Amino acid sequence: VTGPVCGFGGRAIRAGDEPKYLNSPETPLYHKSSVLYGFYEAKPEIRKQHSAIIDEGYMDVIALHQAGFSTAVASSGTALTLDQVRQLKKIVDMLYFAFDQDEAGKAAAQRALTETRAEDVSVKVVRWDGAKDPDELTKNDPTLFIKALENSTPGNSFLLSYYSAQNGTKTPLEKKAVLENLLPALRQTPNALERDA
Repeated sequence: VTGPVCGFGGRAIRAGDEPKYLNSPETPLYHKSSVLYGFYEAKPEIRKQHSAIIDEGYMDVIALHQAGFSTAVASSGTALTLDQVRQLKKIVDMLYFAFDQDEAGKAAAQRALTETRAEDVSVKVVRWDGAKDPDELTKNDPTLFIKALENSTPGNSFLLSYYSAQNGTKTPLEKKAVLENLLPALRQTPNALERDA
């Protein structure tokens, strides 16, 4: 399956080479913040399953497709944007954020959740142990990613855990800091039932 070319992206092969990813510059045809890598190929299956898996990078998308997870797309080396979410929202009921399992990946999930709160789409965050990213996880055993999807965390629950880990929950001041971070996301949640829960 080949779609129209809008730009190019490359990845460094040797460890330590910088930049790790290099994309085409912005042009009238290519706006990085509007493009989802792999969307053209994934779109038919996304329509069937009414869900999409969003990864950080090209290699994760390729690895997931090779392992049979054909709804995977990536945000083209940029933070997930509203334009990208709105493209998916037209055809999905659920988004799965499968970002790297390091602190940067958790922070990326937090930012992406904050960015998507105002859009009425359900989001879950996929977490797993023993591998840093979907590429590494599926190389070891593709069924581990199935289990990770099944055990994924609803977005607001992930935010509560994330802010609790960042601020602590032992003292009233720590709890206050957690709530101050969490409440803006809850206020932006359009679904009243989800907000109340």
